[in-house]
Amino acid sequence: MTAIRTCAFVYLKGTIKTLKERLTTRTGHFFDPSLPQSQLDTLEEPGDDEAITESIELTPEQIVDNVLEKLKTW
Repeated sequence: MTAIRTCAFVYLKGTIKTLKERLTTRTGHFFDPSLPQSQLDTLEEPGDDEAITESIELTPEQIVDNVLEKLKTW
């Protein structure tokens, strides 16, 4: 019997450099600059069978297009 998936996780993967760059350009938000590294140090990345992984280096439109395409075979 094949299981039918009713939800999917999307893991947006990025480098510490990109995350810090984006955090420094945000306005109206406070985020301790030391937190991204500590969060990445403890992060357990999901496996391919647990989530759809996309790079944050892509545009939001590209990410959405890629995720929608991958969902067809998820």
